[in-house]
Formats: sequence, structure tokens, C-alpha cells
Amino acid sequence: AKTTFGEAGPGVGAGTLRTQARRAAKRTPRPLRSMHNPRFSCFGAPEGRGLTQRLGPGTRPLLLVDESYNANTASMRAALELFHGVKAPDGNKVLILGDMLELGPQSESLHVALADSVAAAGAGAIHLVGPHMAALAAALTGKKGLKARVTHYGDAAQLAETLSSALAYGDAVMVKGSNGIRLGQIVKLIRERFR
Repeated sequence: AKTTFGEAGPGVGAGTLRTQARRAAKRTPRPLRSMHNPRFSCFGAPEGRGLTQRLGPGTRPLLLVDESYNANTASMRAALELFHGVKAPDGNKVLILGDMLELGPQSESLHVALADSVAAAGAGAIHLVGPHMAALAAALTGKKGLKARVTHYGDAAQLAETLSSALAYGDAVMVKGSNGIRLGQIVKLIRERFR
């Protein structure tokens, strides 16, 4: 059965639309009302676009948030805001952020403008990757009240060399950057190391 909703306009308020939505929900078969329904269990965030995994021992896993496929100022801020609410299972919160590509001549200022959002995410260690992230690294290094260690790498290969000492079971790590920075390779290394 198809359900249509009226548009809000003169004489049609939000209360009317809520009533229509409630009526439609009552007509929906009970098993479909719950997102915990097994029919929906195959849906989730794909790799590189928010896939969250618990790797390693169940008592002290590494929590990996894979946002390595795409980055722009809006998606970066949104991911950092979500990561703010993430608790490390039994360790540190770690950010691995790569360049946002194709931003044009204002790229450096747009990277620097992320400083407050990065600081608010609550990470104890911040690893920045790519030439554009150098400006953000400089802005964070001088940021008053920021207690996180900030490290800048020219590319993902440089980070990969030190990655095993940068993470531990119990940590929560978010990897976010444009696909061209190749942070997907960092995610792959993390998965292999912390199975």
C-alpha cells in the first residue's frame, strides 16, 4: 500500500503531518517497524564510508572507524563531531586525517579552519597526512589548551612506517581523508595488524 503525506501549507500544520505519519506507521507490518529486524542486518556503512569495526580481543579491542574514501570540509566536520562521542574501549583516541583534495586556491585556509573541530574531537594523538595538512598541523601545534600529540607526514607511506607503534589494542582510531591520499592502505594495515 502506498502512503502519501500532505505538504505543509496554509491550514496544514506540523501536527497534521505527524498524525499522518503515525497512521502510516500503524499500517506498517510490525516486523518491519524495528531496525533490529534481521531483514536489515545486511545493511551498514561500507568500507571507507564510516564502517566501524572492533578488531582483536573482545575484552580490549581496537575500535576502527574507516572514513578513508572521501573528505571535504562538511564531511570532515561531521565525522569529527561523531568521533567526539566515541569512547576508546580501554586506551587512547587517535585521529588519522588526510588531505581534502580538489579545494582550489583556498585549500590551505580550509584545512586550517578545521582546527577547532579537530581539537574538540578529544583525541590524544593526531596524525596528519599530506601536503595540505601541514597548515593544519601548524595551527594545532600553537593551539592553546590542546594536549594531543600532533604529527605531520608527507604521505601515507611515511605514516605506515611508524603505524605499529602509534596504535594499541584498546584504542579508538578514526581514519578520514580524500581517497587520493591513500589512507585506505593505512586502514588495510590496521586491519592486518589488529585482527
